[in-house]
Amino acid sequence: PLGVFNAAMNAAPGLPLMLAIIGGWRLILTLIHYVLRGAFRTSNPIVEMGKPYGRIITLHFAIFAGAFALFWLKEPAWGMFGLIMLKTAFDFFGVRKEAKGDPANVDGSLKTQEAYAALNQQINARFSKRTPPVE
Repeated sequence: PLGVFNAAMNAAPGLPLMLAIIGGWRLILTLIHYVLRGAFRTSNPIVEMGKPYGRIITLHFAIFAGAFALFWLKEPAWGMFGLIMLKTAFDFFGVRKEAKGDPANVDGSLKTQEAYAALNQQINARFSKRTPPVE
């Protein structure tokens, strides 16, 4: 397994550096938005679990669009360039949207928080009705 990892890291010059830059950027954003601004105090686990799916869908769209572009252009550099531009634009506009506190996101988050609170009440009610086992 370690050999496969090393082969992947050495597949392209500068790949470890680029991965470190992307990971560092995400770490900085997490520290700013989640820790320093105190979002961890009010975050909802269900909302947090759903957040990556926008990026996942965008990534799959980019992969398919890139594959069709590569097939049509017969040049892999253009596909890689398009994927990089799409990722950069998504990160840029996504960070701006998070920083502004998009009202659509807040409304969806509020509804999810209400649903989570109702589910939590139901679970607590079921557990409080149970009697302790007799020893």
